[in-house]
Amino acid sequence: MKKAVENYHFNKTISTIMDKIHRDLKCCGSLNYLEYGDKIPSSCHEDGSIYKNGCTDVLNQFGSQFLTIGTVFSFMFIILEIITIGCSIYLTAYIDAKDQR
Repeated sequence: MKKAVENYHFNKTISTIMDKIHRDLKCCGSLNYLEYGDKIPSSCHEDGSIYKNGCTDVLNQFGSQFLTIGTVFSFMFIILEIITIGCSIYLTAYIDAKDQR
């Protein structure tokens, strides 16, 4: 993220990506808007108010939310697998008991 901020004014691709990040996440720079010095991008402010939060923290929070959601779904899948295995064992035992009669 720091390299992207450093190259913002020199690389059109980086500036386009960073502008989208700034607007979507309402953040500016890696740590804060001061990293841009006197040339703060227009994507770093809305209605005259500069975004104070750095994008690194915002992206970390965003990633943390996805990690939490992924963890919850993983545990739900594990529980579902355990239930499925339990049902399979029960069904196998039931069929074996029925065949022995």
